[in-house]
Amino acid sequence: MGVKSEVDWTEHSRGFWRGCRKVSAGCRNCYAERDLRSYGIDCFGDSARRMGVENASKDLRKWNRKAKANGRREVVFVNPQADFFEDAHGLEDARRAAWKVFGECHNLFFLILTKRDAEMVEWMDGVGVLTRPWLCNVGLGVTIETNAEVGRLRSLDKVVSVLSFVSMEPALEFVDFSSFRRDQCPKCLVVEDFGSRSKDQNTWCHNCESATLWQTSLPFDWLIAGCESGPRRRRVREAAFALARDQAVAARIPFFLKQMDVDGELVKMPELDGVVWDQKPDWMACEMGASEK
Repeated sequence: MGVKSEVDWTEHSRGFWRGCRKVSAGCRNCYAERDLRSYGIDCFGDSARRMGVENASKDLRKWNRKAKANGRREVVFVNPQADFFEDAHGLEDARRAAWKVFGECHNLFFLILTKRDAEMVEWMDGVGVLTRPWLCNVGLGVTIETNAEVGRLRSLDKVVSVLSFVSMEPALEFVDFSSFRRDQCPKCLVVEDFGSRSKDQNTWCHNCESATLWQTSLPFDWLIAGCESGPRRRRVREAAFALARDQAVAARIPFFLKQMDVDGELVKMPELDGVVWDQKPDWMACEMGASEK
């Protein structure tokens, strides 16, 4: 991919390799497989060899220099045509090389999205960064297409990350996150099981020993949603996106609606109840202060 990303919620996209195998419902009409096979490239499936990408590290370093010169932090979506945590033969060296470059490019913020949540936890644990602070410019996310994948949040919650996010793309049905709701003290940020306190306890935090008003939270920081694209796209009702939006708003999580089927047409950045939902975490891409440059 070029410098300008085709993904609406990021400035750049860069892959270190292409191809993977299908693991869940959202993979059925894979846009990456469709696009690459139109060029005669076959790197998807159990037996196919993954295809390396030239100059990935070089491009990232170039973008980082430019962002630094402009006093900005810019966002990069990692591996748009592959899964960074796929446990396939020959990928480990490329994965570790990518991780090294991430640590060098302080003016870029990297977003890694996976459907392989268990492999993500295993790899992060293996390199010793599962439960301690690690790269401050990498965010981790999981794809949740249907309620069957909501359990991926358990893995996401195990990983210490400066940003955790969920992508409901392609959204294939109404998705309910209520089983992962938690109560959070807005002062000390301690969390407890949702509804575990009595009515009298809802105005006091025993952790920070102060009066507070507990708030509902979810175990991620950003929610992205969008319908499926392509000639065989599976349609989902607008109300499914309204439900996703409402859950994000209740948990004070930014909501980004990338695309939606409107009267049979695929609309980018559509209005939902009269509003274009293009929210992002405030600090993810911004002008950087003098101390950060």
